[in-house]
Amino acid sequence: MEKNNNTSFAKVSEKLKDLPVNDKVDAVVDSVKSGKVTVLTAETGSGKTLLASTRLADTSDGQVVVLVPQRYLAINAAETIAELSENKLGEEVGYAIGRKSGDRSKFSPDTKLVFATYGYALNSGLLDTAKTIVLDEVHESGVNTSLARAIIYDRLKTDKSLKVLEMSATLDAPKQAAYWNDVAKTEIFHADGKAFPCDFREDKKNSIEKVVCDLIPNENRKGVAVFLPGVKEIKTAAENIRKMMADAGVSNVEVATIYGDMSMEERTEAVKPPQEGNVKVLIGTNVIESGVNIPWLDSGVSNGKTKIPYYRENGAKALVLEDLPQWRIIQQEGRVKRFCEGIFVLASKMGMSERAKDSTPEITRVSLNSLVLEAANYGKNPLELHYDAEVDKNAIYRAKDDLIRLKLLNDDWSLTEKGRFVTSLPLEADPATMMWEAPPEIQKDIAILAAISEIGGLRDDENTDKKTIGHGQDRNSDIIDAFKIFKKLEGMGDNVTEEKCKKLNVGWKKYQDAKELVDELNRRHSADNKVEGENKVEQLPATDEELVQALLQGSVNHLFDKGTGYLDLIRGNKDYTHDQKSVVGGAEHRFSIASLREIQTDGEPLTIAGDITKVSTDALLKFAIREPDIFKDLQIHTAEQKGKRDYLTANYFGKQPVQINIPKHQSQEMQAFLDENQLGFAAKHGKKPKIEIKPNDEVVNWAEEELKRPKEKRKWR
Repeated sequence: MEKNNNTSFAKVSEKLKDLPVNDKVDAVVDSVKSGKVTVLTAETGSGKTLLASTRLADTSDGQVVVLVPQRYLAINAAETIAELSENKLGEEVGYAIGRKSGDRSKFSPDTKLVFATYGYALNSGLLDTAKTIVLDEVHESGVNTSLARAIIYDRLKTDKSLKVLEMSATLDAPKQAAYWNDVAKTEIFHADGKAFPCDFREDKKNSIEKVVCDLIPNENRKGVAVFLPGVKEIKTAAENIRKMMADAGVSNVEVATIYGDMSMEERTEAVKPPQEGNVKVLIGTNVIESGVNIPWLDSGVSNGKTKIPYYRENGAKALVLEDLPQWRIIQQEGRVKRFCEGIFVLASKMGMSERAKDSTPEITRVSLNSLVLEAANYGKNPLELHYDAEVDKNAIYRAKDDLIRLKLLNDDWSLTEKGRFVTSLPLEADPATMMWEAPPEIQKDIAILAAISEIGGLRDDENTDKKTIGHGQDRNSDIIDAFKIFKKLEGMGDNVTEEKCKKLNVGWKKYQDAKELVDELNRRHSADNKVEGENKVEQLPATDEELVQALLQGSVNHLFDKGTGYLDLIRGNKDYTHDQKSVVGGAEHRFSIASLREIQTDGEPLTIAGDITKVSTDALLKFAIREPDIFKDLQIHTAEQKGKRDYLTANYFGKQPVQINIPKHQSQEMQAFLDENQLGFAAKHGKKPKIEIKPNDEVVNWAEEELKRPKEKRKWR
């Protein structure tokens, strides 16, 4: 292919001409343009993202879209290319992130090269319109990546004009190419050579802090990346490194942290180069693992661990600590040899050769609710799509059942009107359902409730000195407690500060995220329903009963009887002691909405209740009258309580040690109980349920009759 030195991105090729991919990029582009699904592998830092994407953009008609798994990667790549090519960000090169509206994006229909997240591409319909698509960092194999590939695969059956390139440093190229064989010809390219050499070492004895503190004075390093699995580990390491350096009399070391729960401004500040004469240590999670360009990094240290999300059939969400596979270590090493010779130390008792080569694809271990919903948004039956991993059909059917209960999906896999609304919001299905059901006059309050549910509450989990479980506003509900404290902060206007949030046990970043999400929800809801101007609806404060009803509407899979062992487990606060009452108690609150989570003990994981909302019998009966179709499928579990109680210490999602107060027999039998009841009523397992739910046509009459009875005479069993 003849090169054109007058193109928009010619300066990128000129400045990066020494990178290994430069020798292959013309052949790769020719392969893509010929209609083959092209797979490019090369060492990390060899120029795949920067060179292949810009050359494609310069030689293609129409827009080239590069898909990446994280927002930060999209922004970082677009900014790097804009700087190298001396173009203004948002004109020739830009990025698309967020949900369908792309409010935080910087691109236009005329932008030649757009970096987008897989999530944005799915929700915006971009996969149906883009003519040239680059699937970058495909090794991460997330749910959105797998679904995007399946939809592109489906499109290639009939649209032979679509051009596709896949890229990664650590993928199995023949396996990736074989995926496309039935719909397109494929071609594989591998660019040999490294951008810069890297001295790879293993240290099975010393702590990660000691390894870092030895690297700095002994190896004349300028920037050290430290890879750790979670926020708690990051903050502990940062504190230890600062102390060790101070004790050694070293004063020219800057320590910064970076992780997912940080604003873009905070991340930008974290990756700034050190001041002249200083050394910088950047401690982070996988946010800095794939595709990020940080020129001043020349060394790295990893403890070889990560936290992987798993979903159980009972709805529990587990974040399990695992050893990193080889490809993840290779990706980490690649961060420190992109711009200079590097040193990388694997500070772990498990060496590289002992590790698995690949990790379990996300699509096989998490809830598929979002996959089914997004597939339906594309008009696809998820059972008919061709995925890049073997998917359990039962998991798809479970997701379908959940979405039908929420009235988002029809039996033929098409979206309902409500489902179409939900897919337009930057929310998961459950909290988005609350927004649909909200009466117009309390819509703004329900937007707050939905936003808080989406981000998992406002509690400052890192503030270990706080002695209260929540915020002291409502002991009947974690979510409503957070809702009320948000309203209190909202009333302060511009006077809200990080210090004020800390005193109220509110995470500053969580408050900022919630506020931004609330503003976005209100803006979209107003636009969708034309409630501005003459049609503007006067907003009224939502009552506690209306808030509970909204939570019920968006949590139809999370209702439990107070006798259930889940609700006698604490909620992740180390100061919760045995003399406090059960989180659900009294005849007035027989049932609770509980989001299930898991904590890892020395043995099997234990399922615990996360955010809890007590539900009065009156509120439940009124909900049954309003939604009889949903009510018959509510998952209500019961368990007897007896015997003495045990006290177990466990690690709550890596945040802080907590004490769990549960009956001894439950600590021994919890897993068996979950296995037996995870799919719903005991009746599904051939047993007589302890709580009888009437058929559809009897639910309303039953609920109305129960409401007439004195509460102490209601026949629940």
